Amino acid sequence: MGKSRMKAVAAICTATLLLGGCGEAPYELTQSEESLIVNYAAHVVAKFNVKQKDGITYVDPSKLQPQEETETELAEETPQDTSTETADGAQNAGEGGQPQENAEQTGKTLQDLFGTDGLSVSYTGYDVNASYVEEDYYSLNAPAGSTYVILNVNVTNNTNQDITLDNLSKKPSFKATINGEEVPAETTILLTDFSTYQGTIAAGQSVNTVLIFKVNEETGANITDMNLEVNMNGEKIAVIL
Repeated sequence: MGKSRMKAVAAICTATLLLGGCGEAPYELTQSEESLIVNYAAHVVAKFNVKQKDGITYVDPSKLQPQEETETELAEETPQDTSTETADGAQNAGEGGQPQENAEQTGKTLQDLFGTDGLSVSYTGYDVNASYVEEDYYSLNAPAGSTYVILNVNVTNNTNQDITLDNLSKKPSFKATINGEEVPAETTILLTDFSTYQGTIAAGQSVNTVLIFKVNEETGANITDMNLEVNMNGEKIAVIL
């Protein structure tokens, strides 16, 4: 090891003489000569460094690649994550990034809101008429240019005991949207007005009740869509017909 160190010292001294000179202008090394001396010096330091595993490691310059090329290759090799995370219950995006609406209708039925296990409450269709007559003692007539959309609601007692229905105490307020126009239910004194119905339904019997909405004659003659909403206990609820 001593001989090797002497050779190393001799090499460094020789390089010093070449660079320094004696009062003469310093010798300018070519790029190849400078690289040779630097590589040799690094090799000597690495060879005799007892802690080489924690220090410098010699690397052959011919095996190095330009930094720009290495960064480009890394960018090409790194896969791009194009997956889209979807949280549970969130709406999936459709074409153009627009959320797709749920096709299922939401809301509650009249049975959900007013029925019981033994009492069935169901919507049975609608009529359009300029007047509504209850028995022989009361009639409701629409003003000129208007007509009534009359929703029929059937209430049936499916038990062998009488059942009392008291919608008046619930104070429901109905509103229909007919052909895009919002229309409140008419306030009437009809005994069969569903929104204010109070009565006892005998065992196994049915009662036909109504909800009446006033619209113009043109709308009444061509109903393309209709939705019902009830406001009850401060909550607005869509009614599934």
